[in-house]
Amino acid sequence: MALSHVELYEALKGPVGEKAAKLIAEVVPPAEELATKADLREGLATVRAEMHALNTSNVRWMLTFFIPVWAGTWATFIAILLKH
Repeated sequence: MALSHVELYEALKGPVGEKAAKLIAEVVPPAEELATKADLREGLATVRAEMHALNTSNVRWMLTFFIPVWAGTWATFIAILLKH
């Protein structure tokens, strides 16, 4: 059962004091607005899928850009060595 701000305040007033209970009750959102474990799992799955897609994109970019650059660099280096 979700506590209202007033109920939370009343429950905390004794153990932590009136001022602290008021501050806590003001900043703690209602339970309906808090994320559940299922919400967190769903968010984590989404982030993992996005990271995988980004990683795939980075690997594709690396293969199309860096490999030809390094191949050209080594080919130039070998050509210079063979020329002398």
